Amino acid sequence: MGVMTVSTTQMAKELPSAFFKVLGSMFTVVVVLLWLVVSAGTIKGVVTRQIFFAPCAADYEKQYNARKTRENLEKGTDGNGTESLKP
Repeated sequence: MGVMTVSTTQMAKELPSAFFKVLGSMFTVVVVLLWLVVSAGTIKGVVTRQIFFAPCAADYEKQYNARKTRENLEKGTDGNGTESLKP
């Protein structure tokens, strides 16, 4: 859409035609509106934290935390490198 808009506005400059000037202006408005719609959707996704959410990454984090907890229990530490109290 953007390439068509630029080529139409360039034709309006090269040819003395009111048709291409009007058509180029209409295409420009459409491109700007499309960018506004896309930007609004992107901002909404960022605010709701859905655009950068990867469900598989949450599973990896759970597995990592479970493995670290298991390793710390086997070592007898509390995760900070200090000895934990064992019953």
